[in-house]
Amino acid sequence: MKKAELFMDAKESYKNKLERVYRLNVFTIPLLRLLGFTILATAITIHAHLFSEPADRFNTALPLTVALLYCLVSWGIL
Repeated sequence: MKKAELFMDAKESYKNKLERVYRLNVFTIPLLRLLGFTILATAITIHAHLFSEPADRFNTALPLTVALLYCLVSWGIL
């Protein structure tokens, strides 16, 4: 993480702000979304294997696949 810098020039300060906003929206938020999806998918999979019938386990794969594709496609669009 970079140290906070003080810019005296308004244009330089604005440019730095745009770079930080870009990095937040293109890298940080999608990575956090993917991390949250991974945690949720792991919990759903463990629950399905411990408490569901074998036929119901397959039904958890489709929603997880759709959610993963959503994460990846939305990141690709950025």
